[in-house]
Amino acid sequence: MEIIGEEYFGILASQSFFQDFKKDDDDNIVRCKMHDIVHDFVQFLSQNECLSIEINGGEESSLNSLDGKVCHLMVNLGYNAASFPAVATGRLKRLYSLLIDGHNNIDNSSLIEFLQELFSESRCLRALDFGYPPESSDMIREILTNAEKLVHLRYLNLNGQSVETLPREILEYLRCTTTN
Repeated sequence: MEIIGEEYFGILASQSFFQDFKKDDDDNIVRCKMHDIVHDFVQFLSQNECLSIEINGGEESSLNSLDGKVCHLMVNLGYNAASFPAVATGRLKRLYSLLIDGHNNIDNSSLIEFLQELFSESRCLRALDFGYPPESSDMIREILTNAEKLVHLRYLNLNGQSVETLPREILEYLRCTTTN
């Protein structure tokens, strides 16, 4: 299977689908970037189903302009982000995956409020990834104790968090196949 994948990658790379290759000492490609034209075309086809937003604070968040088609959302919290913006979570009812990444400079209560509202509105969420390092495991516990409506959640990434075990009441309703 890996050989077939390498063959397909080679074909796509030879036709300039990828650029800016980085190689290791053995001349193997370890990183590359999708060509800008290919990226723009894929974004056009997906019609904003996949969205990546950076929040730095001070500016009006583009989270408020979501159109309801977003299925996969990555929110990167910049150094200057003081709080998580208020968002109409009703526009995120079709959200399948959420990645929150960034820095620990924000007010945790605003993030907790957003996630609790999202969990009550969005029943489709299947993947939840906290790349964001919260100050304590208590915050993660507080968020997850209000996630009982996430019956479709299959992937929960708490990697890098200070959570060693989840409380029993959380484990009873989580149907995750993968937890990190």
